Amino acid sequence: MESSPFRLARFISAPQNQDLQASIDRCPPFHASLKGCLVVGPQQSGRTSILFHYAVAIAGTGRKVLFICMKDAMESAPPTMPSGITTESPQLANIMMRYMKTSKDIRKYASCFHLLDDRPSVIIIDNLSAFVEATLSPSGYILHDEKIKDIAKTLAWLWEAVESSGNSIQLVVSDFYSGDQILERYVYFRWLPLIFTLTGQQAGGPTDFLFSVNHAPRSDVRMYTPIKYGFVNGTLVAADLDW
Repeated sequence: MESSPFRLARFISAPQNQDLQASIDRCPPFHASLKGCLVVGPQQSGRTSILFHYAVAIAGTGRKVLFICMKDAMESAPPTMPSGITTESPQLANIMMRYMKTSKDIRKYASCFHLLDDRPSVIIIDNLSAFVEATLSPSGYILHDEKIKDIAKTLAWLWEAVESSGNSIQLVVSDFYSGDQILERYVYFRWLPLIFTLTGQQAGGPTDFLFSVNHAPRSDVRMYTPIKYGFVNGTLVAADLDW
């Protein structure tokens, strides 16, 4: 099944605010040539929940999603469910969870991807740097250049698996960053040209973070107004536009 272009509304929604939801829905799809997407943000900014929101949106169309993550991280901080979704919702059956420990595990899986009978339409990897760090140094010390090389190697293997599959598959990755800079953005651009950034706002209310389109080739990023969002009753929801 052919993948459809990335759309903002599949990553974040405002079920409690019809006018805001309509504004998000009106955002044009990103260029159809974009098959790779990166979501970056600080700790506790809802990266995993935003990825899961996208996974549920795709699964709801009947397509398969492969969600790769670390078991300990998922169990200690599980994603929030999108509004209206429960553990009994039928679309969750289309999301295949795969627990892995290192970037080597991801590369091994990618090398066998062509053997899968039921290939997913979307591959999602939550917190790529954590897999890389687990590969390079279980003790915690990693050289910066080594980390960059391993990220590039892992993305290259994944992209090769996607390209050789013969299907139009999307690759969606999240990663951590601190401060104002994404870790060596040029490393990601080749494989993940569509970039969303999550930034912290003043804490204490339902709009603690900002969801922004950072980079979108062949699209005018000015058409995508940053979205304020937060956690309301255990659910990640959009709260307002940051005009």
